[in-house]
Amino acid sequence: MRQAGYKVTIQTYNYRASEIVGVPQFTTSARTYLTNHDWFVARLSGAGTLTAPVQPASGAGTGCSPQDLTGFVRGNIALLQRGSCAWDQQVEHAAQAGAAGIIVYNRQDNANGIAMPAHLHHPATVPVVSTSFAVGSDLSQLHASGQTPTAHLDVRTQQVSSVDYNLI
Repeated sequence: MRQAGYKVTIQTYNYRASEIVGVPQFTTSARTYLTNHDWFVARLSGAGTLTAPVQPASGAGTGCSPQDLTGFVRGNIALLQRGSCAWDQQVEHAAQAGAAGIIVYNRQDNANGIAMPAHLHHPATVPVVSTSFAVGSDLSQLHASGQTPTAHLDVRTQQVSSVDYNLI
């Protein structure tokens, strides 16, 4: 580029990333789900191992508003349908409500409801996973029928700092 007459500057910048350590697990009493097919560990997910009841958000069910988590039982795993707000906003509201883990499931009208990776911009303090519409809908329907689905999450991550470059 310099030979073509451009004044080239290399700008470095730091960023945080999350690395998965070991083999993550997401199971319910009904089945074990396939990583990177039925579900994904969210980028910048918190780490943890827990088994707890799954509790859907109320209201719109997305967690985009703190009111969606009114009456949430501290220590449960929050079940949130993907909403129109940022992933970070959903995670922040659920964590503030006392969620020990968070499952965000895709909407049926978004990419046919398949599981898609969640990209958080800020590190979460609890395990965060994203699932397909089918997985989230099944858990939500169990809850609606009066059952209390229980899930086991085993997510081990480590936050790492890295450097990248912009060519200006």
